[in-house]
Amino acid sequence: MSEHSFEELEATYKSLTSSCAKIEKARETLQNRKTPPKSQITLATRNLDDLRIALSLITDEMERVYMGDSFAPDIDMRRLTAFERVYTELADSMVTIPMELRKLKAEGKEKTVRYKELLGQKLMNSHIATMFERHGITFGCM
Repeated sequence: MSEHSFEELEATYKSLTSSCAKIEKARETLQNRKTPPKSQITLATRNLDDLRIALSLITDEMERVYMGDSFAPDIDMRRLTAFERVYTELADSMVTIPMELRKLKAEGKEKTVRYKELLGQKLMNSHIATMFERHGITFGCM
């Protein structure tokens, strides 16, 4: 038996997700400076990696705690976990793609296949994010 209730785990999950979003925004701000402070960016990146590990562990524990319930928790939690991974991948690409586009533009490579490919991906991500937001799922971090 877990020493924490599902509700406690869920509240912690939400809190860590919020912290993750704030650190992600701070990291993006640091990266957009003329002379980005590499040590602070590295620290923010490591903190995000650590938070993502913690979120994954909490998700696993939530699944374990909920295993005894009447609905099919293993299937539902697997779907939720898969959704969280897709959400995280989309949120990450919504940060990294614009940065890469700015870099290519600064290098004068706006006519390259890579630039056009990234621009298309950015538009597709924007469309997907809009669909999520229509259903109350906003983007920050996972």
